[in-house]
Amino acid sequence: MDRRGVSDLIAVLVTTFIVFGFSTFYMISSVRGTELQTWGIVDAVRAGERRQNQLLSYVYHGENAVTNTLRVYVFNYGSESAEIDRLYLHAIGTQPATRSYYLHNAITGEVLENAVPPKTLVRFTFPDVAPDNYWFTLVTRWRAVYSWRLGT
Repeated sequence: MDRRGVSDLIAVLVTTFIVFGFSTFYMISSVRGTELQTWGIVDAVRAGERRQNQLLSYVYHGENAVTNTLRVYVFNYGSESAEIDRLYLHAIGTQPATRSYYLHNAITGEVLENAVPPKTLVRFTFPDVAPDNYWFTLVTRWRAVYSWRLGT
């Protein structure tokens, strides 16, 4: 009878170690998954804060029918430079399409490299644009989306 008691005790201990091992493995795996989800949430919050530091405002646009150019003036009221990820200009009722453009500081005429500096008025110039009503949509690197209707 003592032998059976010892073997039952060994079986209980082995089963306990197996259950403990699997439980530990599951908890460690869960912690890693939760950590990744937490970092995803932290990244989303940081991107939101960045978007709040970039506040673009449409000021004015002008068309030149002789040279077929469109100029759009935008001011960044934010405290951080707004890096342009995508920019669309399309006639109302058509599909959005990217277009070539030139970006300048509207006051000094300085050529800018795909970003709207803080507290700065900039001019987007689109060549070869026929006079029409347009949607001007700008997406920043931090996924802030600005869209303005241009025209009458």
